[in-house]
Amino acid sequence: MDTIKIWKVVNTDSQQMDDVVAREAPLTLFVNDIELVTLLCTPADFKDLAVGFLYSEGVISGVDDLARISVNASKGIVWITLGDGVAFSEEEYHRGRAVTSGCARGQTFAHLADKLALPPLDTQHRFSIDQIYGLVKQLQTGGDGGSLYERTGCVHVAMLFDGDKILVFREDIGRHNAVDKVVGYSVIHGIDCSDKAIMVTGRLSSEMVMKAARLGIPLVVSRTAPTSSALKIADEAGMTLVGFARGRRMNIYSHPYRILENNNINE
Repeated sequence: MDTIKIWKVVNTDSQQMDDVVAREAPLTLFVNDIELVTLLCTPADFKDLAVGFLYSEGVISGVDDLARISVNASKGIVWITLGDGVAFSEEEYHRGRAVTSGCARGQTFAHLADKLALPPLDTQHRFSIDQIYGLVKQLQTGGDGGSLYERTGCVHVAMLFDGDKILVFREDIGRHNAVDKVVGYSVIHGIDCSDKAIMVTGRLSSEMVMKAARLGIPLVVSRTAPTSSALKIADEAGMTLVGFARGRRMNIYSHPYRILENNNINE
């Protein structure tokens, strides 16, 4: 976060004052000494972002696929060496690179979608309405205050929640990056996400929902709305999608049983 001078104008009156802005920087990811991708991101939690990106894209299936991780934060470079037996083809991944609907030049390897086909989520875990409202309330402060989201209004947030507390809180200028940072942390630390929820500030597009589904998260909550493709994926995966979660309001788009009691569901 950087401090800058601005001129604030209200009606016809102006005043020079200090303000803060979020930093943006490139992160280049090398896999087996091959340059795979450069992501524009908030320069923090590089290791989480790199591992989360590889997991979300199907390059790795878990922490055991990683032999070595080296991070040079000052240069914005992460080197990852995959374990023996982990298939990786530079030509295959670069051929399928596509620009997504994400911020900060969101990219995905579109031709790998068939490899990421997942079975329905194997969890019936439920959350209460009040737990969701509590999660929404914590969004502005990140649980303990001083978040970039609150101070700059310039980044996206992704939070992993166990029903009682926030387990992982990550911010980034890109909504995909914020989720990948949560994914990466969860993979590295072996977090079982089958009874967890994730809340994000950005819209729920198909690739955002796929990231959560691949990690086995049964509930995804957003301050904004899902797309039609995201709804289709969530419905088929057995995932509950919540949008427009603000204050004490929310819209449930799929599998409402995970939040509502049966007698409150009108088909």
